[in-house]
Amino acid sequence: MGRLNLWAWVLGLMVLTVLMGIAGAAMAAEPGAATPAIPVSSAPATSNLGYVKDASEDFRSLGASGHAVLFERPDGASFIESVQIFAARYGMPEPPQENFHLYILNEKQQVLADVEFTYSIVERGNLRWYVLNTPSVEVPKQFYVALAFNPHQTKGIYLGLDKSVAQSHSFTGLPGEGYSKVKETFDWMVRVTLAAAPSGKFGVRRLADWKPPQAAADPFAGCVEIGFSSDVTENRQSYGGSGPAIKFTISDGTPSTVPSKIYVIKGFRFYGSRYGSGYEPNTTMIKAALQDAQGKVIWQESFPYALLSYSAKWVDLVPSQPIPLAGQALAPFTFSLNPESHQTKGVYFHYLKNPPKSHSLAGTVERGFKEVADREWLIRVYLAEAK
Repeated sequence: MGRLNLWAWVLGLMVLTVLMGIAGAAMAAEPGAATPAIPVSSAPATSNLGYVKDASEDFRSLGASGHAVLFERPDGASFIESVQIFAARYGMPEPPQENFHLYILNEKQQVLADVEFTYSIVERGNLRWYVLNTPSVEVPKQFYVALAFNPHQTKGIYLGLDKSVAQSHSFTGLPGEGYSKVKETFDWMVRVTLAAAPSGKFGVRRLADWKPPQAAADPFAGCVEIGFSSDVTENRQSYGGSGPAIKFTISDGTPSTVPSKIYVIKGFRFYGSRYGSGYEPNTTMIKAALQDAQGKVIWQESFPYALLSYSAKWVDLVPSQPIPLAGQALAPFTFSLNPESHQTKGVYFHYLKNPPKSHSLAGTVERGFKEVADREWLIRVYLAEAK
């Protein structure tokens, strides 16, 4: 090779190297991108927070829950720029077409930011560090970084844990349901990179612009309530392929002196919780229906599992339009719920044991209902006068 050709070859190689470096930096900066993390001790940032070592053979996947770590930032570094996780995907070779969630919470466990990442950015195989680029999120002195992978038997993400820590800063739970400190001494392998000033690459979330969640107004305020049980639960049950129902009349909740008024149903309320994992709660539905005395369906609508949590609570179902009730005040109506439960997803419905008189049933609209005399479902119906 001649001297001129040799210099041309060297110059071309240098240009190619520079271009590849620029391309690599651009890929690492894309939202939702994950790259092998630089060890925290050498990361070029204002501040890197973490309690864990660089590698571990211990890991865990949490069904129906999530991971969280409590951090305390140093003075002068208040904006999160990225989070690093030591993780690996498991399950089918093809990643699921869904996202996992990275939450940044304040010291009261209120969500400051919810950032989604595609499952495909975490690879199967050995655990390794990934960088999750985030908006520049301003955080208070103490804050949580939490992850929710919604795992299942056939898909999920293992998060590493370090048992060599002197004390734990780690929690399990989900937003809205609260986080509980782990009982063992370990920390989830999560690290945080902060900066004194926001880079703004993917937007900026400032504390001054954040508003705390407002308590939801009661959608049934001023309504007439029909219910046959107390607010105390004594047991729960999930039915595979069917669900609970109650039979009621308008006169169960209105004075007998005004049966001629025309009423509408404004909604329903039940006490329950969801279980299982691996499904998307915003698109997995509970079927609700109302039938008249002849069994004719006069209203039917579906509501997302996301209304429920893994802890039991009262859940409001508000129809898209009030449901007009025709007929006599003594004519019975049947309200039913069918979450289409099975082994890995479903709803627990709570009830009162052995009521003096039961109004409760179990079954489906398609197959019919049977009376269940040993319980009264914690289900309410809310009426209002028609306008």
